[in-house]
Amino acid sequence: METVEHVIIGGGVAGLVLERVLRGTGSVLLDPNPFGYKIGESLIPELFRHPELAALLPRIREMASYTEKDGTTFVSSDAVVNFPLPTRDAGVSMHVYRPEMERTIAEAWGTVARPWRVVDIDWAKRIVHTDQGPIAYRGVVIDCSGPSMVVAKLRDEITSFAPVYATWAYHDVVDADDRRWVDRIAKGGVSFTRYDPRHRAPVSDDEFRPWRPSRTTILTRVMDGLWSWQIPLFDAKRISIGVVSRTAPRTEEEYRDLVAGFAAPCFSLRARPKGEHPLDRVHTRQGFARRAHRAATTDYVLVSDAFAFSDPVYSVGTGFAVNQAITLGERLRAGPWDQEAADTWSARSERHFARARAAFDLWYAGAVTTDPRAARTAQDCLTGALFRDNVTEQYGSVLDDADLPRARDPFQPEIDVAPVTERVKALLADTRAAGWSMLDAVPSVGGIRVRWQWENGPVVTNMLVAANDASLPCFRRFGPLALSYRREGGDPIGLEGLFDTVGRAMHARERAWLDLLGRTAQPS
Repeated sequence: METVEHVIIGGGVAGLVLERVLRGTGSVLLDPNPFGYKIGESLIPELFRHPELAALLPRIREMASYTEKDGTTFVSSDAVVNFPLPTRDAGVSMHVYRPEMERTIAEAWGTVARPWRVVDIDWAKRIVHTDQGPIAYRGVVIDCSGPSMVVAKLRDEITSFAPVYATWAYHDVVDADDRRWVDRIAKGGVSFTRYDPRHRAPVSDDEFRPWRPSRTTILTRVMDGLWSWQIPLFDAKRISIGVVSRTAPRTEEEYRDLVAGFAAPCFSLRARPKGEHPLDRVHTRQGFARRAHRAATTDYVLVSDAFAFSDPVYSVGTGFAVNQAITLGERLRAGPWDQEAADTWSARSERHFARARAAFDLWYAGAVTTDPRAARTAQDCLTGALFRDNVTEQYGSVLDDADLPRARDPFQPEIDVAPVTERVKALLADTRAAGWSMLDAVPSVGGIRVRWQWENGPVVTNMLVAANDASLPCFRRFGPLALSYRREGGDPIGLEGLFDTVGRAMHARERAWLDLLGRTAQPS
């Protein structure tokens, strides 16, 4: 019987990326239907942060299904909110046909997925049983199977948490004219806002290219409990349109009526003749809002949707899964997967799931809430300016979750983690930095961000305290600790004295500081 290090289940984008990161470790990738049909056709720039993926962009842009994506457009009855992409992300965000992209990635990397189906796993003996024979493993089983949730299903550890029903199909685009939608908005009755999801604020038009809705992912709130997605493919000559309901399944006739009533005004569409190809069929999926009991143990790790799948509307799931795969692969190469690693992975997965589910519940409004007051609040948040502001906050947060940790701003505060102001003040109790007063301290992406103010004036300096990593730049190093800074206004007055004083205080209590840094990833 063959013995490998890790067994990866699922040869979608996440599985392909994980195999690439783990190549040379003696791991194996299994998928009963490599390059099979799947949704997840709207890709965010965050997916291509890693150099290995960025290097594939020229090939991907040559694919027949590649369509430039200018961002995301959210639509309600009285508001249109456009999330344009910054110039640096032009050509990095896209719409693609997933089977074509996965085949392109596999060919570029020389990846081979064995077409084997996992039928059982003997956890005690550490054997994965497939329809082609058994495979023994030394490390862990990694589930990248997405909504199929292979591991959780075999363990009988799946819980449904909301009624969700999806129906989708593909349509030919007869013509696309962005001006039609612009003219409709200009007639009044609908507000239009451009928003930058990174800064949760409106942006001026001259910072971005003109609005091209036919090149955006379009997410429309049709009514309480019902949203639709519209994703242009094949250079916007074909479009994927789906409706997601939290009230009841939609028949094919109802689906066609919804498409006729809510297709974006920029498109003129024609239904495709029915056939056997996935692009010529009407697809349905029911009861897929499910989660596994736990995201990781010392025996297995569940990546992204293999742990919890809430809703296909957000269109960031592929990026989230890929960056989880990269993070996991690098962790597995660094050393054995132990209980601490499993607990950390599970805690982070639970936080991301809770945030995503809260966002979905807000979007679907009263249809998924049992408290009438909560339903009214959610309903109010989905109209006019509140719709704009709440969608901005939720979508920006999910983009943050989908990014690679090292791609995020190291000074950015961690989400849902309590400040550590009093603990830092205690560690600096005997420290006197002339002219400076400490404002607060919060766990951040890169360590602990400590804000200092200069003599009650306008100058505020963000100091970042981190464990010393010689490969990363910083302003000063003090033994096992490193300090960086970023000012919020004015010149960095007295920084030398501030850093010298704080550095000496940290050196005297190195263990306490390192202990504090080690706890910053824990939830409040």
